[in-house]
Amino acid sequence: MPSEVIDSDAEAQAEQAVFRDAGIGAVIGVLVFAPLYMALVTIALVNHGTPLVPPMLMAAGVGMLAGVFVGGWAGTLVGANTLEKFEHANRPKHTALQPDEQTQG
Repeated sequence: MPSEVIDSDAEAQAEQAVFRDAGIGAVIGVLVFAPLYMALVTIALVNHGTPLVPPMLMAAGVGMLAGVFVGGWAGTLVGANTLEKFEHANRPKHTALQPDEQTQG
């Protein structure tokens, strides 16, 4: 098999796009999940007469962790499209199989 030559600058840009999308997704996830978890805890405790500050801080922390995880996952899925396009554009050209290679695969 001939060795493949891939433009490392373009590959680095594609990988950076994936990391950027994952980071943006994580930030958006934190901004969505932290208030959501805080709202759920507030709804659960509003009529119980317990102090709200400690559970709200815990809900904010758990929401931030959940937001980083889910947002980073979603951002990685979005960024994978960029990486997939790069790999598709830089795949080796199709070559005919030699007779001995046809029997192996």
